[in-house]
Amino acid sequence: MKRLEFIDKQKALIYERDKWLCAFSWKILWLLFYWVSVREDSDWVDHIKPAMKWWDNSIENWICASSFYNSKKKDNSHDNKFFFKNWNPTEYFFYVNWNFTEELWIYLKNMNNIHYSDWYFNRVIKNVMITVDILNNPYDIKWNLVKRTEIYWLNAWFKKLKEWKKITKKENIENLITRLNINKKELWEDQKLLLKIIDANSVEDLLDISKTILPFYKRSIYFFDKLEKINSIKDIEFLEKEIENEKNIWLQDKNNIKINLKNLKIIY
Repeated sequence: MKRLEFIDKQKALIYERDKWLCAFSWKILWLLFYWVSVREDSDWVDHIKPAMKWWDNSIENWICASSFYNSKKKDNSHDNKFFFKNWNPTEYFFYVNWNFTEELWIYLKNMNNIHYSDWYFNRVIKNVMITVDILNNPYDIKWNLVKRTEIYWLNAWFKKLKEWKKITKKENIENLITRLNINKKELWEDQKLLLKIIDANSVEDLLDISKTILPFYKRSIYFFDKLEKINSIKDIEFLEKEIENEKNIWLQDKNNIKINLKNLKIIY
C-alpha cells in the first residue's frame, strides 16, 4: 500500500501551528535560529497514529519533528511521548525538563509572527546549507562524488524561494525582518550573508551566497569536532585559547562551546 504523503502547503501549515519545534526533542527547527552552524536539523512531519494503519492523513494526525527523530521513530507508534503538541508543552516535557530555558522562551516569543509561507523560506536555507556542505566535502561516506551536486539542490529549491515570495506578496504579509524583530545593525557577518537569500534572484545568486558562507561553516565544523574529541584539561585549555579570538564562527556557537568547555573542566 502506498504511503500517504503531504503536499507542501500541508507541511507548511503544520510547521506554522507547531512553531518549528520538534515534538520529540523540542529542538528548534527554524534555521535562522542557528544561522551558519552545524547544529541545525531538517524540518520533517511525522504521524501520531500510523497513517498506513489508520489511513488518516489529516493535519491533526501529523506533528512537527526533526529529521533525526523522524528517522529514529519510523513507524513505531509506541514512541508517541511528545514534549510538545501543537507547540504547547506536554506533561512529558515538565517531567523530563521541569523548566523552559531562557533560550526557548525568547524563541517562542519571536515566533508569534511566523507565517505558514516561511516554511518555504526555511527549506531554501536548508538547501543552501546542503550546498555549503557539498562545497566543503563533495564525497559521500564511500568516498564517491555525490550524485546530487550543489546545482541540483539550488535548482530544486530556488522554486521554493519564488513560491515564498509569491505567497507573501499575494497575501500581503509583512516582510520577514520586521515580523521577527531582526535588527540588522546587530547582526554578525554570517547572519548578514544568510539573509541575502531573501533578495536572491537566480540560482547563481544562491551559489554565490553559499560560497561566501563556506568559511563560517568550516570553522563551525572544526570547533564542534574539537569539542567532541576532548579528553583532558590540556585539550580544554588549548581549545579555550583557540576559540577566544576566532571571528569566522557565529557568536552563539562560540558562546555555547565556551560554556561546554567551562562545564567540562568540572568533569576533568
